Amino acid sequence: MTKEKYGCACCTGGFHNVFMENKAFKAITEEVKRDKGWSCNWGIDFTRLGRRDFMKTGAAAVGLGATLRSAAKAQAQSQQATVFLGGTVLTVDATFSEAEALAIRGNQIIAVGTEAEVRATAGDDAAVIDLAGKVMLPGFIDPHTHVVTGAVVDGIMDYVGMATYTSTDEVLAHIAADAANTPAGDWLVYRNFDPAVQDGPEVL
Repeated sequence: MTKEKYGCACCTGGFHNVFMENKAFKAITEEVKRDKGWSCNWGIDFTRLGRRDFMKTGAAAVGLGATLRSAAKAQAQSQQATVFLGGTVLTVDATFSEAEALAIRGNQIIAVGTEAEVRATAGDDAAVIDLAGKVMLPGFIDPHTHVVTGAVVDGIMDYVGMATYTSTDEVLAHIAADAANTPAGDWLVYRNFDPAVQDGPEVL
């Protein structure tokens, strides 16, 4: 009995064969070769590469990607900083400490602290945004969702939350209209009413 052997797709050339057998990829390669105006035309015919050349080219591409990322990072670091001050910066760190100012450069926070400390880090050419007494919070991403159960609840309960009704009176009017059009004995089920954020009595 002969056992068939399976090797690494990259090392055995299987990966680059996918490109070699792909007509669309061949057509694109030929177009790149003909079009000398493309800055990315390196004169490489990927459809004729052997396994070793394919691996070398792949390694070069990875290296180029790393170089471009480093250049992008250096560019971000050279960007003008932006300072936020004149309000309260809630850091939401372990002790929920408050700061006077915060500075960013690109997509990174570079300083948090007193106004003097932050200005010193940001530099004299930093743009300044006055918070005008407002509170600055971190960006929040909600990782806690109930997709399946939420869909079920949405299907069996009528939403009367703040996104649709801003007051208790509006909610009660909606329920009264439903009750007038619902046979006696049938259930009316609602969700998301919250008197803490919808105007009206605190206790019903």
